[in-house]
Formats: sequence, structure tokens, C-alpha cells
Amino acid sequence: MRPSLNLPALGYFARPLLILGPLLSCVFAPACPKPVVGNSSAVVVLLDYSRSFAPYSASDVAALNEAYRSILQMVKVGSLPQPVKILWAAFGDDGLRPLEPCGPPLVFSQSLTGRTSSQIPSRAPVPKRLTRIEDLESWLSECVIVVRATSQSAQRFTDISGALTFAADAVEDITDERVVILFTDLLEDLPPDRRPPTFRLSRAKVLLIWRPGLDDQEDPAAAPRRVDGWRKKLEAAGASRVCAKAAEGLTEGEIASCLWK
Repeated sequence: MRPSLNLPALGYFARPLLILGPLLSCVFAPACPKPVVGNSSAVVVLLDYSRSFAPYSASDVAALNEAYRSILQMVKVGSLPQPVKILWAAFGDDGLRPLEPCGPPLVFSQSLTGRTSSQIPSRAPVPKRLTRIEDLESWLSECVIVVRATSQSAQRFTDISGALTFAADAVEDITDERVVILFTDLLEDLPPDRRPPTFRLSRAKVLLIWRPGLDDQEDPAAAPRRVDGWRKKLEAAGASRVCAKAAEGLTEGEIASCLWK
């Protein structure tokens, strides 16, 4: 007599296969969807702390104040959908490992809808979170004060490519709007033993806030030429929009128009 199948036992062993099946198929399939993690939008502000650009003057602080007010307004009107991650990073000798003068990234969200920290892998550091627009404005304002103070310690080299690589990694998990603001004279000066890394800024909007550096006194037209060169590099790296504004006399409205119109 043929032995009968033990259906309960078969079901016991089949359950793991039913669970593992989709996972195993994703291992071998080239286009498996990734789980949704992270935030909806992000702003990374890259600050040049090299000796050709720092320390920051009162006019530099005025430009950064306009930048933070623009960020605040973009959050208020929804140009930057929530949750929005904001990070300030100061680069010099090693752009891949910048100083974070305002601390780790901050995440702002006025509601509990959408993605939450429970969807971020447990091994990831939990960022500071704010839920009131008044607290966000206070944090941004205080951050500019800290930036000016820490810019007094200028670094020897200027690793712009490394800083942009850092920014690209910081916005990699962002699903909607990615904004990178670069405040610099755009004069890259790497250590002799280092090559600039290759970076990709897919779907990112990049704003170049520039002014002539301390080494540009003999040739004031050098900085605008570098702006054009970096614009081409950023477009080739996949940026969806690249716009440049001189720091002198910069206004919040100019920043918004540059990024969104």
C-alpha cells in the first residue's frame, strides 16, 4: 500500500518556502523593487572651509541667512515635501568626511503621516526630529551662527568633488525632491596624492552660491569661469537643474526662482 502523505507536516515545511519564495526570486531577478525607506525630500548645504574661502565674513553670513530662509519657505509651501532631511556639511581637506557644524541631519515633519522612523533600518542612526515650524526656524538660524564661528578654522585644501560625493550619498534614499546647495569659490585644490572621486547627482537640483575666493584678487573673472565649468560637470553627473547665484546681495526670492522656476 502506498503510504499516505502527511499533509499537516507538508504544510509545516511549505510555509517557509512560501515566505522565502519572493525573496529568493528577488535575488535572481534584475529589477526587484526595493523597500521604501528614508524621507521624501532633502537639502544638503555644503560649506567651503578651505583657506582660499574661509573664514566667513558678514556678507557671507547674510547670504547663508537668505539660504536658510529659502529652505524654511520651501518647507512651508510644500516645495520640499515632508518628511524633509536637512544637513549642513563643511568640507576642506577631505570632502568625503566633512565636518557637520550643526550636528547630524535633522528631519522635519509636522504630521505623523507618511514615512516614519520605524521604516528606517534599526542599524541606522536616528536623526533629530522636529515637528514645529518655529523650532525649525530657530535651528536654522542658530546653525548659521555656528557655521560662522567654525569657519574661522580654515583647512588647507578644497575637496569639492568629495563633498559632492558625500551629498550624493546623503540623498540617495530620498524619493522626491533632492536639493544640494554649494557655498564656495569653486576652486578645487586636492592634496597631491589624491584624485577627485566620481560622483552622481541623479535627480538633484544644485544651487551654486559663489563669490571670488581670496586667491582671485588678481583675476576677478576666474571665479565666473569656474562657475561655468562646474555647471557642466554637475549636469554631466545627472543633476536635473543647476543654477548659480553670486553671494553678494543674494535674496531668498532669487534662490526660490533659481531652483523651482
